[in-house]
Amino acid sequence: MTGCLLRTRGLLIVFLFLFSLFFAQNLLGLENGPVIKNFTILDRNGTLLASLNLENGLRGEIQDALNSGITVQFSYVFELSRPRFLIDKTIKTVTVVRSLTYDYLKREYRVLFGSGPERMVSVRNEDEAREFACSLKEVDIVDLRSLPQGNVFTLRVKASIKKEESELPFKRLFSLFLNRSIETRWYEIRFRY
Repeated sequence: MTGCLLRTRGLLIVFLFLFSLFFAQNLLGLENGPVIKNFTILDRNGTLLASLNLENGLRGEIQDALNSGITVQFSYVFELSRPRFLIDKTIKTVTVVRSLTYDYLKREYRVLFGSGPERMVSVRNEDEAREFACSLKEVDIVDLRSLPQGNVFTLRVKASIKKEESELPFKRLFSLFLNRSIETRWYEIRFRY
């Protein structure tokens, strides 16, 4: 009986220790995952624009994958909605995609601005590449004149980072191990228009 109590007490202490460690990391912001900072909106000539910075987007396994030649894709999903009684009504969803690659022979980074008419920028500095991939400036969200006036709206954003599929013969087998995406939580701004 005493052995069972000691074992249960020991497990409880270990559980409480791990729980408090996890809770302290989240409270103090010590986690190393990607985080969206400086998420702002503005109205320019009747168009809602959003800007943000993604911090810790190139760390750990993502940085290692990039340095080994694997393309890393940054996807940012903006969701504009109008709060309702039970379920929010989604008005528009905008996705912005940036792909980042490192060419070891040329020693340069390439940033591909995807979906739609594609544009590519080559830079030699990792900080410049990070700026192109992890910083969005004035993304066109919606024409404000198309929204009903006098309502509260919510603009949410979430970022995900993943390694793109390779062109290797066994790409489906590799995708089981390599295509794990890392996501931020949703960040939101409420505003009245």
